[in-house]
Amino acid sequence: MREIERKTRILVLDGEVQICHLIQRVLSAEGCDCITASAAAEAQGHLMDGDIDLMILDIMMPVTTGMELWEFVRRRFPDIAVIMATGVDDRATAVREVQLGAYGYLIKPFERNEVIINVINALERRRLEMLQQQYEQFLEGGDNRAAPHILCVTVFPSTRRGRPA
Repeated sequence: MREIERKTRILVLDGEVQICHLIQRVLSAEGCDCITASAAAEAQGHLMDGDIDLMILDIMMPVTTGMELWEFVRRRFPDIAVIMATGVDDRATAVREVQLGAYGYLIKPFERNEVIINVINALERRRLEMLQQQYEQFLEGGDNRAAPHILCVTVFPSTRRGRPA
Protein backbone atom coordinates (compact mmCIF):
# COMPACT_ATOMS: atom_id res chain seq x y z
CA MET A 1 0.00 0.00 0.00
CA ARG A 2 1.20 3.51 -0.78
CA GLU A 3 2.05 6.06 1.86
CA ILE A 4 0.52 9.53 1.87
CA GLU A 5 2.67 11.85 -0.22
CA ARG A 6 4.27 14.64 1.81
CA LYS A 7 2.95 17.42 -0.46
CA THR A 8 -0.67 16.31 -0.17
CA ARG A 9 -3.01 19.18 0.69
CA ILE A 10 -6.16 18.19 2.56
CA LEU A 11 -9.11 20.35 3.55
CA VAL A 12 -11.15 19.12 6.52
CA LEU A 13 -14.64 20.59 6.91
CA ASP A 14 -16.62 19.74 10.02
CA GLY A 15 -19.03 21.78 12.10
CA GLU A 16 -17.28 20.50 15.22
CA VAL A 17 -13.95 22.30 15.54
CA GLN A 18 -12.59 19.52 17.79
CA ILE A 19 -13.13 16.96 14.99
CA CYS A 20 -11.31 19.24 12.53
CA HIS A 21 -8.34 19.56 14.86
CA LEU A 22 -8.26 15.82 15.59
CA ILE A 23 -8.16 14.92 11.90
CA GLN A 24 -5.64 17.68 11.26
CA ARG A 25 -3.29 16.25 13.93
CA VAL A 26 -3.61 12.71 12.54
CA LEU A 27 -2.95 13.75 8.94
CA SER A 28 -0.23 16.28 9.77
CA ALA A 29 1.62 13.50 11.59
CA GLU A 30 1.50 11.58 8.29
CA GLY A 31 3.15 14.51 6.50
CA CYS A 32 0.07 16.15 4.97
CA ASP A 33 -0.54 19.87 4.67
CA CYS A 34 -3.91 19.89 6.40
CA ILE A 35 -6.17 22.93 6.68
CA THR A 36 -9.53 23.09 8.44
CA ALA A 37 -12.83 24.89 8.16
CA SER A 38 -15.90 24.78 10.38
CA ALA A 39 -18.32 26.39 7.88
CA ALA A 40 -19.03 25.96 4.18
CA ALA A 41 -18.19 29.59 3.34
CA GLU A 42 -14.78 29.22 4.98
CA ALA A 43 -14.18 25.96 3.07
CA GLN A 44 -15.14 27.64 -0.22
CA GLY A 45 -12.51 30.29 0.46
CA HIS A 46 -9.85 27.61 0.94
CA LEU A 47 -11.01 25.87 -2.23
CA MET A 48 -10.70 29.11 -4.21
CA ASP A 49 -7.17 29.59 -2.84
CA GLY A 50 -6.36 26.41 -4.73
CA ASP A 51 -4.34 23.21 -4.77
CA ILE A 52 -6.55 21.03 -2.58
CA ASP A 53 -6.00 17.33 -3.33
CA LEU A 54 -8.57 15.86 -0.98
CA MET A 55 -11.43 17.06 1.17
CA ILE A 56 -12.99 15.36 4.20
CA LEU A 57 -16.50 16.72 4.35
CA ASP A 58 -19.07 16.42 7.13
CA ILE A 59 -22.53 15.71 5.74
CA MET A 60 -24.41 17.40 8.60
CA MET A 61 -23.30 21.04 8.49
CA PRO A 62 -25.25 24.07 9.66
CA VAL A 63 -26.49 26.57 7.03
CA THR A 64 -25.02 24.95 3.89
CA THR A 65 -25.11 21.17 4.19
CA GLY A 66 -22.17 18.99 3.33
CA MET A 67 -24.22 17.58 0.45
CA GLU A 68 -24.74 21.06 -1.02
CA LEU A 69 -21.05 21.87 -0.70
CA TRP A 70 -20.10 18.55 -2.25
CA GLU A 71 -22.26 19.36 -5.28
CA PHE A 72 -20.37 22.68 -5.59
CA VAL A 73 -17.01 20.87 -5.32
CA ARG A 74 -18.00 18.27 -7.93
CA ARG A 75 -18.96 20.99 -10.41
CA ARG A 76 -16.12 23.47 -9.80
CA PHE A 77 -13.27 21.22 -8.66
CA PRO A 78 -13.80 17.76 -10.18
CA ASP A 79 -10.21 16.66 -9.50
CA ILE A 80 -10.59 16.94 -5.72
CA ALA A 81 -11.19 13.61 -4.01
CA VAL A 82 -13.93 13.84 -1.38
CA ILE A 83 -14.40 11.60 1.65
CA MET A 84 -17.75 12.03 3.35
CA ALA A 85 -17.99 11.96 7.16
CA THR A 86 -21.05 11.66 9.35
CA GLY A 87 -22.15 10.86 12.87
CA VAL A 88 -25.15 8.90 11.56
CA ASP A 89 -24.60 5.26 10.58
CA ASP A 90 -27.05 5.08 7.67
CA ARG A 91 -26.31 2.45 5.04
CA ALA A 92 -28.57 4.06 2.41
CA THR A 93 -26.74 7.39 2.71
CA ALA A 94 -23.35 5.70 2.53
CA VAL A 95 -24.29 3.73 -0.59
CA ARG A 96 -25.78 6.83 -2.25
CA GLU A 97 -22.66 8.93 -1.54
CA VAL A 98 -20.30 6.31 -2.90
CA GLN A 99 -22.48 5.82 -5.99
CA LEU A 100 -22.39 9.61 -6.54
CA GLY A 101 -18.59 9.49 -6.48
CA ALA A 102 -17.44 9.81 -2.90
CA TYR A 103 -13.97 8.34 -2.49
CA GLY A 104 -14.71 7.15 1.04
CA TYR A 105 -17.17 7.31 3.91
CA LEU A 106 -16.27 7.76 7.58
CA ILE A 107 -18.67 7.23 10.47
CA LYS A 108 -17.92 9.18 13.66
CA PRO A 109 -16.40 8.39 16.00
CA PHE A 110 -13.67 6.96 13.82
CA GLU A 111 -10.30 5.41 14.53
CA ARG A 112 -7.02 7.02 13.52
CA ASN A 113 -6.14 4.18 11.12
CA GLU A 114 -9.58 4.34 9.52
CA VAL A 115 -8.95 7.98 8.57
CA ILE A 116 -5.44 7.23 7.26
CA ILE A 117 -6.57 4.22 5.21
CA ASN A 118 -9.50 6.16 3.70
CA VAL A 119 -7.14 9.00 2.76
CA ILE A 120 -4.53 6.68 1.23
CA ASN A 121 -7.18 4.83 -0.79
CA ALA A 122 -8.86 8.05 -1.96
CA LEU A 123 -5.56 9.60 -3.05
CA GLU A 124 -4.52 6.45 -4.91
CA ARG A 125 -7.87 6.25 -6.70
CA ARG A 126 -7.60 9.94 -7.61
CA ARG A 127 -4.04 9.42 -8.92
CA LEU A 128 -5.15 6.50 -11.09
CA GLU A 129 -8.17 8.40 -12.44
CA MET A 130 -5.99 11.38 -13.37
CA LEU A 131 -3.46 9.08 -15.02
CA GLN A 132 -6.27 7.46 -17.01
CA GLN A 133 -7.47 10.91 -18.16
CA GLN A 134 -3.94 11.80 -19.32
CA TYR A 135 -3.66 8.49 -21.15
CA GLU A 136 -7.03 9.00 -22.88
CA GLN A 137 -5.95 12.52 -23.95
CA PHE A 138 -2.74 11.04 -25.32
CA LEU A 139 -4.64 8.38 -27.27
CA GLU A 140 -7.00 11.01 -28.69
CA GLY A 141 -4.00 12.97 -29.97
CA GLY A 142 -4.12 15.62 -27.29
CA ASP A 143 -1.27 16.41 -24.96
CA ASN A 144 1.77 14.46 -26.19
CA ARG A 145 3.93 15.84 -23.37
CA ALA A 146 2.25 13.37 -21.00
CA ALA A 147 3.19 10.33 -23.13
CA PRO A 148 6.60 9.46 -21.60
CA HIS A 149 5.23 9.71 -18.05
CA ILE A 150 2.15 7.66 -18.86
CA LEU A 151 4.09 4.97 -20.67
CA CYS A 152 6.67 4.78 -17.88
CA VAL A 153 3.98 4.36 -15.23
CA THR A 154 2.10 1.84 -17.36
CA VAL A 155 5.09 -0.30 -18.35
CA PHE A 156 7.12 0.10 -15.14
CA PRO A 157 4.49 0.65 -12.42
CA SER A 158 6.85 0.79 -9.47
CA THR A 159 10.22 -0.29 -8.29
CA ARG A 160 11.50 -1.20 -4.89
CA ARG A 161 15.22 -0.92 -4.22
CA GLY A 162 15.86 -0.60 -7.95
CA ARG A 163 14.04 -3.81 -8.91
CA PRO A 164 10.68 -4.06 -10.71
CA ALA A 165 7.79 -4.76 -8.36
